[in-house]
Amino acid sequence: MDEYCCMVTSFDIHHGRMNMKNAKITTTDVKKINRNRILQYIYSNEHASRQNIADKLQLSLPTVHQNLRLLESENLILLEGSYKSTGGRKAQVISVNPSARFTIAVNITDTSYKVSLINLRSQIVCSRTYMELCTQQNYVKHIIEAINDIINLSGISICEEDILGVGVTIPGIVDEVNAVAVNAPTMGVKNYSLKELAENIKYPCRIMNDARAAAYAQHWLSGEAFKKSQNSKDSSIMYLMLNDGVGGAIVSDNKIIAGKHNRMGEFGHMVIRPNGKKCFCGQNECFECYVSARRLSKDLNISLNSFFSLVKDNQEYKYILEEYITNLAIGVNNLYIIYDSDVVIGGHVAGYLGEYKEILTQKLIDKCSFETDGSYVRLTSCSKEQEQMGAALTYIADFIFE
Repeated sequence: MDEYCCMVTSFDIHHGRMNMKNAKITTTDVKKINRNRILQYIYSNEHASRQNIADKLQLSLPTVHQNLRLLESENLILLEGSYKSTGGRKAQVISVNPSARFTIAVNITDTSYKVSLINLRSQIVCSRTYMELCTQQNYVKHIIEAINDIINLSGISICEEDILGVGVTIPGIVDEVNAVAVNAPTMGVKNYSLKELAENIKYPCRIMNDARAAAYAQHWLSGEAFKKSQNSKDSSIMYLMLNDGVGGAIVSDNKIIAGKHNRMGEFGHMVIRPNGKKCFCGQNECFECYVSARRLSKDLNISLNSFFSLVKDNQEYKYILEEYITNLAIGVNNLYIIYDSDVVIGGHVAGYLGEYKEILTQKLIDKCSFETDGSYVRLTSCSKEQEQMGAALTYIADFIFE
């Protein structure tokens, strides 16, 4: 039987929902659209009932039931448990099956690499850290072995086709197309090729710098990625990462904005103090010199944790922190003025800034040329481990929004 075709004058679909005018779609297209919308809804809400899905997506119960049977046959959802009764038959709890698919995160730093197995619910199943320099012999071979080992370590029976992909994260400027770390100052390497690693991983592989990965983790795990598909006007975030290096990224419409030369988000290298300190990049005056984690740790020969433990009783550290927050406010204000967007602060330092948020906010209010209450700035809701998952999480997003 020929498929039935119909004309659609307005059917808003985004990331699984099409956006077309006067376009022909078949009944098969409609079924796929409904199937994807239902999966996305369940995923974004963690769990749902049939009636809830029907009401929110404006679908008939038979359509919902048919698609749930399809998703269950694909092992993508779990039908288990019941909601509390409201007087009638208890509604069944429907959730995404976390073991339906997996992705793997590889986080490379100057002294180690970490490999993590992540399930479809974006949860770390298991992880292992290896202390090894990227310049050591057989480094690539060891990473590939670690990727294979992490699957065995999980104790879960996982087929090769259940692995959506491997996200490799590295600090510095990364040429993702050619798999090259163009400049990774904190690792002490330039034009460091990751091509051998990418070509020898048997799964799809995506290489990303650490700031973009952390930005995407914030975007995905906070639920921002689903706002556009739920007809929200804005699903963009600007992310500022405060690690030993300072970087950032802009995520808009569920995509990382790369820029003309793939340098979008290199916020650490904007000038805030003319004739200032020397940066790893070779220039003076960079924002990174004043707000990197090193300023509160390695430059003082202590750890970040020690600095923030001692700062309340140490006059010198109080002055350093005051100067740090002032410089941070200058940079954040610049980003806000340029992009007119909310700013999320993440990285190692962000975890310590909670009790100083009001001080930072007041400085932002004082320095901004426009009327603002400073509420456009917030601290990341992600842990360090979650930020490291970002590159791998893009594969889960691709799958959910296929």
